[in-house]
Amino acid sequence: MTLFRRYGMVSVCLLLSSAAFSNPKSTTLSASVDDVFKAAQKAAAGHRILIPQDEGLKNLTDSGEEIKSFQFATTLPGVTFRVVEEITVEPLPDGSTKLEVFFHRDRGNVPYVPSGAYEVREQQLQNQLESKVAALEQEKSNYETHYEVIHDIDLATYIAKQKEILTKEHELKLQEIEQERIAKIADLAGMPTSSFSTMDAAADKFFNLVQQKLQGGSAKTAAGVPH
Repeated sequence: MTLFRRYGMVSVCLLLSSAAFSNPKSTTLSASVDDVFKAAQKAAAGHRILIPQDEGLKNLTDSGEEIKSFQFATTLPGVTFRVVEEITVEPLPDGSTKLEVFFHRDRGNVPYVPSGAYEVREQQLQNQLESKVAALEQEKSNYETHYEVIHDIDLATYIAKQKEILTKEHELKLQEIEQERIAKIADLAGMPTSSFSTMDAAADKFFNLVQQKLQGGSAKTAAGVPH
């Protein structure tokens, strides 16, 4: 997602339910990156394409391949402000292509500033992590006491418990990073919860339209929403 990369794709309010809705939303297509990108541009025909500021850097995959993207202005039913629909086309290792759609509030030339809601959520997540890690550290200390002082557990048990606690700490930190990432994406999007189902449906319609374009079909509107 170009916007998210542009503002720093790091472990970084409003958590979206991944089971009910996902923004950004993606699909995988059995076609080349160039073909999918051209089909996506055709699917966006009629919308005003927005030219992002040239930062002199390309977005690349881990293997160094270019991640192509473009964005256009659109509207969504029930949303009073202008929405930007960002399209990202990324090559996958197996030769297929990932097509991603991300809806976000159009901020124009105003730089993104984290909202108060996101800052509160970020602090909550950090506090939760610190509390859970502290509990695990206490558990680790207790096992040390049982092994070194009370001598009621053997070395094998002590080592196994220490490894188990370290694994739990690692999993907690990864979980916190993912939660912050999701919260950051939601804050970047700045979309009201009332638009979630509409964005979900619009993303699916855009995917279907791109598939039609790949197969040589035609349609009148992009993403199934008004121009």
